[in-house]
Amino acid sequence: IHCNHAGRVFGINLTSISLNGTLLEFSFSSFPHLAYLDLYNNELFDIIPPQISNLSKLEYLDFSTNKLFGHIPSEISLLTHLTILHISRNQLNGSIPHEVGQLNFLNHLILDSNFLGGPIPRNLKSLFDMKLCINQLNGAIPLSIGNLTNLRFLFLYHNELSGIIPQEIENLKKKYTKTFDTYPNLTFIDLSNNNFFGEILSDWGRCPQLSLLDVSINNITGNIPFEIGESPQLQYLDLSSNYIVGEIPTQLGNIIYLNRISLSGNKLSGRIPGELGSLINLEYLDLSANHLSNFVLESLGSLVKLYYLNLSHNKLSQQIPIELDNLIHLSELDLSHNFLGEKISSRICRMESLEKLN
Repeated sequence: IHCNHAGRVFGINLTSISLNGTLLEFSFSSFPHLAYLDLYNNELFDIIPPQISNLSKLEYLDFSTNKLFGHIPSEISLLTHLTILHISRNQLNGSIPHEVGQLNFLNHLILDSNFLGGPIPRNLKSLFDMKLCINQLNGAIPLSIGNLTNLRFLFLYHNELSGIIPQEIENLKKKYTKTFDTYPNLTFIDLSNNNFFGEILSDWGRCPQLSLLDVSINNITGNIPFEIGESPQLQYLDLSSNYIVGEIPTQLGNIIYLNRISLSGNKLSGRIPGELGSLINLEYLDLSANHLSNFVLESLGSLVKLYYLNLSHNKLSQQIPIELDNLIHLSELDLSHNFLGEKISSRICRMESLEKLN
């Protein structure tokens, strides 16, 4: 419990102390000056009562990792100073109240791992961090997401969202800048495991801080835009389990910090570009279940940090090069269901780290 110089309680931090009970027992009206309330990781259950609106000075609210259920009360919009709303990992249901959009100072909206349904509110503003993943949200991503120019983290995976990935994200550069600096802080885009369709937006490659891009397990079509290769900080790229066609862009070889690439389960064709051999930090490469027919595996011999390589279920037809034995950390290698030469170098079979060879 934290008090100011006048003896008024302005902060309550009771995290991880096995609190058991309901918020109905909390005397919200007794704390008119409370700015910070953190009850993370306890055993609280029942609803979030509408009386929470009595905490009119509240700036930070964390009820995450409890057993709260019911709806998020619309009265939460009366907490006009709120900057952080964190109620993840509970059992909340119903829709996210559109009144949340009235919180002009809200920077962090973290409601993941609940049972929330309905659409994403259309009137959100000023967010740095939006984590609504692992819920039952449906409908399309609202076009107004293009107004979230300070966004750093966008996690919407494991929902029932559908429709196209809004062009407004791409159009931001046309409205404000030619270099996509409107999203200078955007670090994570995870839209995986939904029902999105349409094509990957080329200008995501111009987010200067983007380190994770995951749109796996959707209905994405079209090509991989070569602009993705202009993402200087990208470390994690997962476009697997979609309907992407065309060739793997050679520009991916320019992203020196990439440590994971998964493009499996698409309809990619042509060659595996030798430029991937420049990715000296790459640890995981999965290009399986495509229509790839040519490759320069010798170039992959320079990927000395690689521990997982899966090229299975393609149309590859060359000999397996001995250069693969340079991959001293490789623990899993799958080249099955191709048209490769039958002979495997004994040097590859003697690789000390190799645990699975198919």
